Amino acid sequence: MDRQTHLMETLAEGLLHRRDGPPNNFQRKLEGFLKLRPPTFDSTDDPIAMEDWLREIKKKLDHTTCSEEECVGVAAHQLTRAAHAWWDSFSETHPDLLHITWEEFAKTFHEHHLAEGVMDAKVEEFRNVTQESQRILEYANHFIRMMRYAPNETGIEKKKMYFLKKGLNTRIKLGMSGHTCHTLRKIVNKAMEVERDRLKADALYKEKKRKTESSSRTLAPQKPCANVPSILRPCTTQGAAPAPSHGGGTYTTN
Repeated sequence: MDRQTHLMETLAEGLLHRRDGPPNNFQRKLEGFLKLRPPTFDSTDDPIAMEDWLREIKKKLDHTTCSEEECVGVAAHQLTRAAHAWWDSFSETHPDLLHITWEEFAKTFHEHHLAEGVMDAKVEEFRNVTQESQRILEYANHFIRMMRYAPNETGIEKKKMYFLKKGLNTRIKLGMSGHTCHTLRKIVNKAMEVERDRLKADALYKEKKRKTESSSRTLAPQKPCANVPSILRPCTTQGAAPAPSHGGGTYTTN
């Protein structure tokens, strides 16, 4: 029997007593928790995905009456495959399986699933995040998500503003020249305003160009047909006498 199953059965049997009441009905609490549809966790290379899982589990546990130790047992129930194997290994060597605090569980969970160097790479990725072809709102949402990888780089508003503006494309930066913003939200709002103006100007330019090209095609001179002579020559009647010559010469009579 693996250690996770043993822990669940031990808690279900009510061996974890409250000092001020009867044994806990752990099985009932677990069933109530599962009705909240908590996510499972296997493994991931994304530290934010790992953090999101812990946060979501804790948020759902806040809607239960589980004790701190029971919270660990319930969370462990949602570990699968690689994460489940880690939990078995961890609990095998823990001296007091029934009294693992949530803080200890979260800390150990982080240390195991966050590979060395991953956060450094994510911080560097944040420093070089750019808008590219994204719309401003899409870029801003991506930027805000990436900020979670670099708390030391985004601890103050000025740094957040610097990195977001640094990643904007050149046209938006030019449109924001001369405008002073004091918060990240205001920079995003101003960038969205500039983007709307740019898109409107682009649409007007394309429409004007289309109309000009259409008008040019309509007014273009038509080429003459190939079988019609450009210069009409006078016609001559068959058998007519040639016109008299007025040139010089000798005149003789009989």
